Amino acid sequence: LLGDNVPPFVIAGTRANVPSEVDAVGNDDELGARMATEHLLMLGHRSIGHLAVEGGAGGTRRESFEATMRGAGANAFVSSYRGPASESAGYSSALEMLREHPSITAIFAANGFAGTQVQTLADKLGVGNGTIYRYFPTKEELFLAAGLPLRIPPPFGLSAAM
Repeated sequence: LLGDNVPPFVIAGTRANVPSEVDAVGNDDELGARMATEHLLMLGHRSIGHLAVEGGAGGTRRESFEATMRGAGANAFVSSYRGPASESAGYSSALEMLREHPSITAIFAANGFAGTQVQTLADKLGVGNGTIYRYFPTKEELFLAAGLPLRIPPPFGLSAAM
């Protein structure tokens, strides 16, 4: 594909179409989404929302989420947003989903939306941030309960990454 005398070429991350002549390193999006969904189900959540995004990884994660929820006989809700992942899109989609489906008790995000501030979320929901902190004493617990991965370095100045 690249011709002779070209150094090795590796694509990192999920890609829909990787030529067979090119090495690729990626994660298993189907397994990851299934494990995240199963974790929320194991915690007792039976009505779970999914913040979906477009693209190969996003589609794979959405399909795995829906299949896992169907297999568990649980209520799956998928956001209507199908654009690229962004903090503002995740925030807007989460609010829309929670307004439309108040039975949702957990949210699984296709991508992390770590920039969302708890106070901003509380304001939009019409509750005090104390209400959110009553159920989720730390931002870390809120993100973990929502199925959002914490990255290294941890967001929001957290002392430890999961």
